[in-house]
Amino acid sequence: MDPTTALVQALRKKPQMLTHDGLPARANPDGSYSTEVSITVTDPRLNGGRATNIPSLWGGQEVDEAAAVANVLKSGRAYQSFDSIEAAIDAARKRSNAGGSGAGRGYK
Repeated sequence: MDPTTALVQALRKKPQMLTHDGLPARANPDGSYSTEVSITVTDPRLNGGRATNIPSLWGGQEVDEAAAVANVLKSGRAYQSFDSIEAAIDAARKRSNAGGSGAGRGYK
């Protein structure tokens, strides 16, 4: 392939959106993509039971709350806590409107 064709193809290629665990974003039925699907939990093992937003999309699959909490605990990552569930949900909405995990480092 000549260099011009290679450059044109590279410029046409969209960046691959990644989830928090480095996997490709999930394709949704409506044609959109999800780099994260957050849930708000109050598990006593996370931030002393304070409202905490955590990912429920792990390994490319959406998991239930128990599995999401287990995955977070296993990951060793810290997640921000909030004074109320309402404050956590508000923060999750703002993060989603900003592009979810793609808003920061979610592109490859």
